[in-house]
Amino acid sequence: MEEVAGRFSVFTVPVLLLFIEGTECLREARFIHFEQLEQKLKRVYQLYEE
Repeated sequence: MEEVAGRFSVFTVPVLLLFIEGTECLREARFIHFEQLEQKLKRVYQLYEE
């Protein structure tokens, strides 16, 4: 577990990392507000579709 945390520079939990084709596109940590997360995910999805 420490190897993964070190590799992705995770210093707190919980953390949500979204990778698309090997590139980190979204990082949310500690207090995750699901309404804001939904909007961010929609934005990432729109950009990926272009």
